[in-house]
Amino acid sequence: MSNLEFENIQDPSASLQEFLWSQLQEFSNSKLNNPDLQKTASISIVAKENGEIVGGLLAIIYFQGMNLQCLWVHEKYRRKKIGMLFLEKAEEEARKFNCSVIYGHTFGFQAPGFYLKAGYQVFGIIEDFPKGFNCHFLKKSLDT
Repeated sequence: MSNLEFENIQDPSASLQEFLWSQLQEFSNSKLNNPDLQKTASISIVAKENGEIVGGLLAIIYFQGMNLQCLWVHEKYRRKKIGMLFLEKAEEEARKFNCSVIYGHTFGFQAPGFYLKAGYQVFGIIEDFPKGFNCHFLKKSLDT
C-alpha cells in the first residue's frame, strides 16, 4: 500500500463512471442469491415539442427498486400535469423491472409538495441543506 496514490477527477469520463459502477455491481451481485435482484438499467424519459426537449427524467434501476435521479420540466410546461405524466411513465418502467419501490430526493425550493401529491412519503430529511432549505428523501411503494 506504500505505492497507493489517490487522484481527484472532476467531471469523470463516462467510461470511468461505467467502470466503477460495474465493479460495484459485480461485487453486489456476488452477494445476492436472487438473479432478479441483479438486473440493472439506466433509463431516461423525455418530452419533446417540435423536436426540442421540454422535460425529462433520469433513473437507475437496481435491487428491484428505481432511484429517481432527475426530473425536470421546462417552466412553460409546469403546472400542466407534465411532471405527473413523467412519474406515471417511470412507474410503468419500474413495474417492467418488478420494482417494489421508487425513491429519490428533492430540495425544499424544488418540489416536495409535488411528490407528496403523487403519493410519495418522506422517509428522511437533511435539515438546512443547502443553507436555508431542507433536502427531502421520498419513496413510493409499488404494487407489483
